[in-house]
Amino acid sequence: LRDLLTACAPTVETIRSSRFKGLAPMVRPFSTEVPRPDKQQEVRMEFPAEDESTGAICELCWHGPEWSDLENVVALKVLLAYLCEDSISPLRKALVESTPPLCGKISEGLHEYKTQLINITLKSCDVEQLSKRDVTSEVQAVFKATAKAE
Repeated sequence: LRDLLTACAPTVETIRSSRFKGLAPMVRPFSTEVPRPDKQQEVRMEFPAEDESTGAICELCWHGPEWSDLENVVALKVLLAYLCEDSISPLRKALVESTPPLCGKISEGLHEYKTQLINITLKSCDVEQLSKRDVTSEVQAVFKATAKAE
């Protein structure tokens, strides 16, 4: 072991030398604030598909609590599961089980950054319905109705 330490000593001294001391300290990934947009943004991206009448994806995202706010993060996970996961879930009823349906599948998630990113994804969207309907307003109406029901 002593021979190994002696053999490594020049390398360790090189690392400790002044040429590495001038480097800026490393910033931990995902430790900075997630930038918040000034206003609501809607971005449309076209891509080729076998069936261009369905298959669109719609993503809705919001900023959530700090990642360290465990109580609110867990509550948000429960709320998102209630809103999206079952056939009787309010968002599924409004967007999937409606006539005409907006999408074929709905999912939710939290992305863990310094501030949680709340995400609701609508998959297999009918392109015609997506262009006719105000998805954001429909989702917000479901949120308001769910809040009043409590």
